[in-house]
Amino acid sequence: MVWIISLLLSGCGSEPAPEASPVFPEDFQWGTATAGFQVDMGCPTWTAEDCEDRASDWYQWVTNEEVIADNSLYVSGEPVAAGPGMWETFESDVDLMAADGMTAYRFSLEWSRLFPDGEAEAAETVEDLANYVDEDAVSRYHEFFAALEQANIEPLVTLNHYTLPLWVHDGVACHEAPDDCLANGWVNGERMTRLIGLYAGYAGMEFGAKVDQWATLNEPFATTLSGYAFPGEDRSAPPGLSLDIPKVVSVMQNQILGHAEMFHALKSYDIADASGDGSTSEVGIVMNMSAIEPRDEGREEDVRGAANMDYLYHRLYLDALTTGAWDEDLDGVVDDTKEGLADTL
Repeated sequence: MVWIISLLLSGCGSEPAPEASPVFPEDFQWGTATAGFQVDMGCPTWTAEDCEDRASDWYQWVTNEEVIADNSLYVSGEPVAAGPGMWETFESDVDLMAADGMTAYRFSLEWSRLFPDGEAEAAETVEDLANYVDEDAVSRYHEFFAALEQANIEPLVTLNHYTLPLWVHDGVACHEAPDDCLANGWVNGERMTRLIGLYAGYAGMEFGAKVDQWATLNEPFATTLSGYAFPGEDRSAPPGLSLDIPKVVSVMQNQILGHAEMFHALKSYDIADASGDGSTSEVGIVMNMSAIEPRDEGREEDVRGAANMDYLYHRLYLDALTTGAWDEDLDGVVDDTKEGLADTL
Protein backbone atom coordinates (compact mmCIF):
# COMPACT_ATOMS: atom_id res chain seq x y z
CA MET A 1 0.00 0.00 0.00
CA VAL A 2 1.36 3.38 -0.97
CA TRP A 3 0.90 6.13 1.56
CA ILE A 4 1.33 9.67 0.31
CA ILE A 5 1.77 12.37 2.88
CA SER A 6 2.13 16.11 2.62
CA LEU A 7 3.98 17.81 5.46
CA LEU A 8 3.92 21.42 6.51
CA LEU A 9 6.80 21.98 8.90
CA SER A 10 6.49 25.05 11.08
CA GLY A 11 7.60 26.24 14.46
CA CYS A 12 5.27 28.05 16.84
CA GLY A 13 5.94 29.48 20.28
CA SER A 14 8.88 28.79 22.51
CA GLU A 15 8.09 25.27 23.67
CA PRO A 16 10.59 22.73 22.32
CA ALA A 17 9.17 20.23 19.86
CA PRO A 18 8.80 16.68 21.15
CA GLU A 19 11.56 14.35 20.07
CA ALA A 20 10.55 12.43 16.98
CA SER A 21 10.80 8.65 16.89
CA PRO A 22 11.57 6.65 13.74
CA VAL A 23 8.17 4.98 13.28
CA PHE A 24 7.87 4.89 9.51
CA PRO A 25 8.27 1.43 7.95
CA GLU A 26 10.96 0.89 5.36
CA ASP A 27 8.46 0.68 2.51
CA PHE A 28 6.69 3.91 3.49
CA GLN A 29 6.51 6.13 0.42
CA TRP A 30 6.96 9.87 0.58
CA GLY A 31 5.45 12.01 -2.11
CA THR A 32 3.51 15.00 -3.24
CA ALA A 33 0.29 15.66 -5.14
CA THR A 34 -0.98 18.00 -7.85
CA ALA A 35 -4.00 18.50 -10.11
CA GLY A 36 -3.49 18.97 -13.82
CA PHE A 37 -5.59 22.12 -14.22
CA GLN A 38 -3.82 23.74 -11.28
CA VAL A 39 -0.25 23.12 -12.44
CA ASP A 40 -0.13 22.31 -16.17
CA MET A 41 -0.57 25.72 -17.71
CA GLY A 42 1.90 28.59 -17.85
CA CYS A 43 4.60 26.79 -19.86
CA PRO A 44 7.84 28.79 -19.91
CA THR A 45 8.69 28.27 -23.61
CA TRP A 46 5.88 26.30 -25.24
CA THR A 47 3.17 28.28 -26.97
CA ALA A 48 -0.10 28.86 -25.14
CA GLU A 49 -1.87 26.79 -27.79
CA ASP A 50 0.39 23.80 -27.04
CA CYS A 51 0.34 24.35 -23.28
CA GLU A 52 -3.15 25.39 -22.24
CA ASP A 53 -6.04 23.00 -21.75
CA ARG A 54 -8.74 25.15 -23.31
CA ALA A 55 -11.30 22.36 -23.64
CA SER A 56 -12.31 22.09 -19.97
CA ASP A 57 -15.19 23.63 -18.05
CA TRP A 58 -12.75 25.15 -15.57
CA TYR A 59 -10.75 26.88 -18.29
CA GLN A 60 -13.98 28.38 -19.57
CA TRP A 61 -14.99 29.32 -16.01
CA VAL A 62 -11.84 31.24 -15.10
CA THR A 63 -11.47 33.03 -18.46
CA ASN A 64 -15.08 33.99 -19.18
CA GLU A 65 -15.48 37.77 -18.89
CA GLU A 66 -19.04 37.62 -17.60
CA VAL A 67 -18.12 35.11 -14.90
CA ILE A 68 -15.15 37.23 -13.86
CA ALA A 69 -17.34 40.33 -13.70
CA ASP A 70 -19.95 38.60 -11.51
CA ASN A 71 -18.86 39.41 -7.96
CA SER A 72 -20.99 36.61 -6.54
CA LEU A 73 -18.83 34.01 -8.29
CA TYR A 74 -15.46 35.14 -6.88
CA VAL A 75 -13.40 34.41 -10.01
CA SER A 76 -10.26 36.54 -9.95
CA GLY A 77 -9.53 36.73 -13.66
CA GLU A 78 -5.88 35.89 -13.04
CA PRO A 79 -4.56 34.45 -16.32
CA VAL A 80 -3.93 30.73 -16.59
CA ALA A 81 -0.48 31.66 -17.89
CA ALA A 82 0.40 32.47 -14.27
CA GLY A 83 0.56 28.74 -13.59
CA PRO A 84 3.83 26.83 -13.14
CA GLY A 85 3.76 25.22 -16.61
CA MET A 86 4.20 21.62 -15.59
CA TRP A 87 2.84 20.40 -18.93
CA GLU A 88 6.27 21.42 -20.26
CA THR A 89 8.49 21.12 -17.17
CA PHE A 90 7.30 17.72 -15.91
CA GLU A 91 10.64 15.96 -16.37
CA SER A 92 12.65 18.59 -14.50
CA ASP A 93 10.04 18.67 -11.74
CA VAL A 94 10.35 14.89 -11.37
CA ASP A 95 14.11 15.35 -11.03
CA LEU A 96 13.45 17.71 -8.12
CA MET A 97 11.09 15.19 -6.52
CA ALA A 98 13.72 12.48 -6.77
CA ALA A 99 16.39 14.78 -5.37
CA ASP A 100 14.14 15.43 -2.37
CA GLY A 101 13.80 11.71 -1.75
CA MET A 102 10.22 11.33 -2.93
CA THR A 103 9.15 7.88 -4.05
CA ALA A 104 5.50 8.52 -4.98
CA TYR A 105 3.60 11.19 -6.88
CA ARG A 106 -0.12 11.71 -7.26
CA PHE A 107 -1.22 13.62 -10.35
CA SER A 108 -4.27 13.78 -12.59
CA LEU A 109 -4.98 12.88 -16.15
CA GLU A 110 -7.13 15.57 -17.74
CA TRP A 111 -10.14 14.13 -19.52
CA SER A 112 -10.39 17.31 -21.59
CA ARG A 113 -6.81 16.95 -22.86
CA LEU A 114 -7.36 13.36 -23.93
CA PHE A 115 -10.81 13.93 -25.41
CA PRO A 116 -11.23 17.62 -26.20
CA ASP A 117 -13.78 17.06 -28.95
CA GLY A 118 -17.45 16.32 -28.34
CA GLU A 119 -17.41 13.79 -31.16
CA ALA A 120 -16.12 11.34 -28.51
CA GLU A 121 -19.65 11.12 -27.15
CA ALA A 122 -20.55 8.93 -30.12
CA ALA A 123 -18.30 6.13 -28.82
CA GLU A 124 -20.21 3.14 -27.45
CA THR A 125 -17.27 1.07 -26.23
CA VAL A 126 -13.86 1.73 -24.71
CA GLU A 127 -12.22 0.37 -27.84
CA ASP A 128 -14.31 2.71 -29.98
CA LEU A 129 -13.47 5.66 -27.74
CA ALA A 130 -9.78 5.16 -28.56
CA ASN A 131 -10.54 6.39 -32.07
CA TYR A 132 -11.34 9.86 -30.72
CA VAL A 133 -8.34 10.41 -28.46
CA ASP A 134 -5.87 13.26 -28.92
CA GLU A 135 -2.66 11.42 -29.80
CA ASP A 136 -0.42 14.31 -28.72
CA ALA A 137 -1.92 14.24 -25.23
CA VAL A 138 -1.52 10.46 -25.03
CA SER A 139 2.14 10.76 -26.03
CA ARG A 140 2.77 13.46 -23.47
CA TYR A 141 1.24 11.42 -20.65
CA HIS A 142 3.38 8.43 -21.66
CA GLU A 143 6.38 10.74 -21.32
CA PHE A 144 5.16 11.57 -17.79
CA PHE A 145 5.09 7.90 -16.85
CA ALA A 146 8.51 7.30 -18.42
CA ALA A 147 10.03 10.13 -16.37
CA LEU A 148 8.53 8.76 -13.15
CA GLU A 149 9.71 5.23 -13.92
CA GLN A 150 13.23 6.44 -14.60
CA ALA A 151 13.24 8.26 -11.25
CA ASN A 152 11.81 5.25 -9.39
CA ILE A 153 8.77 7.28 -8.36
CA GLU A 154 5.48 5.41 -8.24
CA PRO A 155 2.47 7.17 -9.81
CA LEU A 156 -0.92 7.42 -8.16
CA VAL A 157 -3.26 8.68 -10.87
CA THR A 158 -6.44 10.68 -10.33
CA LEU A 159 -8.85 10.34 -13.23
CA ASN A 160 -11.10 13.26 -12.40
CA HIS A 161 -9.70 16.12 -10.33
CA TYR A 162 -12.66 18.53 -10.61
CA THR A 163 -12.47 19.43 -14.32
CA LEU A 164 -14.74 18.08 -17.06
CA PRO A 165 -14.50 18.47 -20.83
CA LEU A 166 -16.54 21.43 -22.01
CA TRP A 167 -18.65 19.14 -24.18
CA VAL A 168 -19.54 17.20 -21.03
CA HIS A 169 -20.20 20.27 -18.88
CA ASP A 170 -20.74 23.82 -20.13
CA GLY A 171 -20.51 25.63 -16.82
CA VAL A 172 -21.35 29.08 -18.19
CA ALA A 173 -24.46 27.87 -20.04
CA CYS A 174 -25.58 25.94 -16.97
CA HIS A 175 -25.06 29.02 -14.79
CA GLU A 176 -27.17 31.15 -17.10
CA ALA A 177 -29.92 28.55 -17.71
CA PRO A 178 -29.54 25.76 -15.14
CA ASP A 179 -32.60 23.80 -16.23
CA ASP A 180 -32.10 24.13 -19.97
CA CYS A 181 -28.40 23.51 -20.61
CA LEU A 182 -27.72 20.21 -22.35
CA ALA A 183 -24.07 19.70 -21.37
CA ASN A 184 -24.90 19.63 -17.67
CA GLY A 185 -22.23 17.30 -16.36
CA TRP A 186 -23.01 15.52 -13.08
CA VAL A 187 -26.64 16.62 -13.10
CA ASN A 188 -27.46 14.07 -15.82
CA GLY A 189 -26.52 10.80 -14.17
CA GLU A 190 -27.30 8.44 -17.02
CA ARG A 191 -25.19 10.39 -19.51
CA MET A 192 -22.41 11.19 -17.07
CA THR A 193 -21.84 7.71 -15.69
CA ARG A 194 -21.69 6.26 -19.20
CA LEU A 195 -19.19 8.83 -20.44
CA ILE A 196 -16.92 8.83 -17.40
CA GLY A 197 -16.97 5.03 -17.30
CA LEU A 198 -15.76 4.85 -20.90
CA TYR A 199 -13.06 7.42 -20.12
CA ALA A 200 -11.89 5.42 -17.10
CA GLY A 201 -11.82 2.23 -19.15
CA TYR A 202 -9.72 3.92 -21.80
CA ALA A 203 -7.26 5.22 -19.19
CA GLY A 204 -6.92 1.73 -17.74
CA MET A 205 -6.41 0.19 -21.15
CA GLU A 206 -3.86 2.79 -22.30
CA PHE A 207 -1.90 3.48 -19.11
CA GLY A 208 -2.68 0.54 -16.82
CA ALA A 209 0.69 -1.12 -17.36
CA LYS A 210 2.28 1.91 -15.65
CA VAL A 211 -0.23 2.45 -12.83
CA ASP A 212 -0.90 0.31 -9.77
CA GLN A 213 -3.00 2.85 -7.89
CA TRP A 214 -5.91 4.86 -9.22
CA ALA A 215 -8.18 7.47 -7.69
CA THR A 216 -11.49 7.98 -9.44
CA LEU A 217 -12.78 11.33 -8.14
CA ASN A 218 -11.11 14.01 -6.08
CA GLU A 219 -13.12 15.42 -3.18
CA PRO A 220 -16.57 15.02 -4.75
CA PHE A 221 -18.45 16.97 -2.09
CA ALA A 222 -16.16 19.97 -2.54
CA THR A 223 -17.30 20.49 -6.12
CA THR A 224 -20.92 19.94 -5.16
CA LEU A 225 -20.74 22.46 -2.34
CA SER A 226 -18.96 25.15 -4.35
CA GLY A 227 -20.75 24.49 -7.62
CA TYR A 228 -24.36 23.93 -6.62
CA ALA A 229 -24.86 25.12 -3.03
CA PHE A 230 -22.47 27.73 -1.68
CA PRO A 231 -20.04 29.24 -4.20
CA GLY A 232 -17.91 31.51 -2.10
CA GLU A 233 -14.70 33.42 -1.73
CA ASP A 234 -12.73 30.32 -0.73
CA ARG A 235 -13.97 28.23 -3.64
CA SER A 236 -16.28 28.79 -6.57
CA ALA A 237 -16.83 26.01 -9.08
CA PRO A 238 -18.79 25.83 -12.31
CA PRO A 239 -21.75 26.23 -12.70
CA GLY A 240 -21.77 28.49 -9.64
CA LEU A 241 -25.36 27.91 -8.51
CA SER A 242 -26.55 28.89 -5.03
CA LEU A 243 -28.65 26.41 -3.06
CA ASP A 244 -30.10 24.52 -5.99
CA ILE A 245 -31.06 21.66 -3.71
CA PRO A 246 -32.49 19.26 -6.34
CA LYS A 247 -29.23 19.51 -8.29
CA VAL A 248 -27.17 19.10 -5.11
CA VAL A 249 -28.98 15.80 -4.46
CA SER A 250 -28.62 14.63 -8.07
CA VAL A 251 -24.93 15.53 -8.31
CA MET A 252 -24.02 13.79 -5.05
CA GLN A 253 -25.85 10.62 -6.04
CA ASN A 254 -24.43 10.66 -9.55
CA GLN A 255 -20.89 11.07 -8.22
CA ILE A 256 -21.38 7.89 -6.20
CA LEU A 257 -22.67 6.05 -9.25
CA GLY A 258 -19.92 7.56 -11.41
CA HIS A 259 -17.22 6.37 -9.04
CA ALA A 260 -18.59 2.83 -9.13
CA GLU A 261 -18.76 2.91 -12.92
CA MET A 262 -15.13 4.04 -13.07
CA PHE A 263 -14.08 1.39 -10.56
CA HIS A 264 -15.59 -1.42 -12.59
CA ALA A 265 -14.23 -0.03 -15.86
CA LEU A 266 -10.70 0.13 -14.45
CA LYS A 267 -10.97 -3.39 -13.10
CA SER A 268 -12.08 -4.58 -16.53
CA TYR A 269 -9.57 -2.75 -18.71
CA ASP A 270 -6.47 -2.28 -16.55
CA ILE A 271 -5.02 -5.70 -17.35
CA ALA A 272 -1.50 -5.16 -16.10
CA ASP A 273 -0.29 -8.76 -16.25
CA ALA A 274 0.00 -11.32 -19.03
CA SER A 275 -2.45 -13.74 -17.44
CA GLY A 276 -5.39 -11.56 -18.41
CA ASP A 277 -7.17 -12.47 -15.17
CA GLY A 278 -8.06 -8.86 -14.40
CA SER A 279 -6.56 -5.83 -12.78
CA THR A 280 -4.36 -6.13 -9.74
CA SER A 281 -4.42 -2.35 -9.31
CA GLU A 282 -5.98 -0.65 -6.31
CA VAL A 283 -8.82 1.76 -7.00
CA GLY A 284 -10.17 4.29 -4.54
CA ILE A 285 -11.70 7.73 -4.14
CA VAL A 286 -10.10 10.83 -2.61
CA MET A 287 -12.33 12.06 0.21
CA ASN A 288 -11.68 15.39 1.89
CA MET A 289 -12.18 14.21 5.46
CA SER A 290 -12.83 16.87 8.08
CA ALA A 291 -13.61 16.80 11.79
CA ILE A 292 -17.10 18.25 12.23
CA GLU A 293 -18.26 19.41 15.64
CA PRO A 294 -21.29 21.39 16.85
CA ARG A 295 -20.65 25.04 17.61
CA ASP A 296 -22.60 24.63 20.86
CA GLU A 297 -22.73 21.10 22.24
CA GLY A 298 -25.62 22.11 24.47
CA ARG A 299 -27.81 23.27 21.58
CA GLU A 300 -29.87 20.53 19.96
CA GLU A 301 -29.92 22.18 16.53
CA ASP A 302 -26.12 22.46 16.47
CA VAL A 303 -25.65 18.83 17.46
CA ARG A 304 -28.11 17.67 14.81
CA GLY A 305 -26.56 19.98 12.21
CA ALA A 306 -23.08 18.59 12.85
CA ALA A 307 -24.37 15.03 12.54
CA ASN A 308 -26.15 15.88 9.29
CA MET A 309 -23.01 17.52 7.88
CA ASP A 310 -20.83 14.55 8.83
CA TYR A 311 -23.29 12.26 7.06
CA LEU A 312 -23.42 14.31 3.85
CA TYR A 313 -19.71 15.12 3.84
CA HIS A 314 -18.40 11.64 4.62
CA ARG A 315 -20.72 8.75 5.37
CA LEU A 316 -23.09 9.01 2.43
CA TYR A 317 -20.22 8.31 0.02
CA LEU A 318 -18.26 5.86 2.14
CA ASP A 319 -21.28 3.80 3.20
CA ALA A 320 -22.44 3.51 -0.41
CA LEU A 321 -19.03 2.45 -1.70
CA THR A 322 -18.41 -0.10 1.05
CA THR A 323 -21.85 -1.60 1.70
CA GLY A 324 -23.94 -0.46 -1.27
CA ALA A 325 -26.19 1.62 0.99
CA TRP A 326 -28.44 3.90 -1.08
CA ASP A 327 -30.21 6.90 0.39
CA GLU A 328 -32.63 8.16 -2.25
CA ASP A 329 -33.47 11.52 -0.66
CA LEU A 330 -30.35 12.06 1.51
CA ASP A 331 -32.38 12.03 4.73
CA GLY A 332 -29.96 9.71 6.51
CA VAL A 333 -32.17 6.64 6.09
CA VAL A 334 -30.94 3.85 3.82
CA ASP A 335 -33.67 3.06 1.32
CA ASP A 336 -32.01 0.28 -0.62
CA THR A 337 -28.82 -1.65 -1.31
CA LYS A 338 -27.86 -0.72 -4.84
CA GLU A 339 -26.20 -3.29 -7.04
CA GLY A 340 -22.65 -2.52 -8.14
CA LEU A 341 -21.77 -0.10 -5.35
CA ALA A 342 -20.54 -2.35 -2.53
CA ASP A 343 -16.80 -3.04 -2.29
CA THR A 344 -15.81 -0.42 -4.84
CA LEU A 345 -12.95 0.88 -2.68
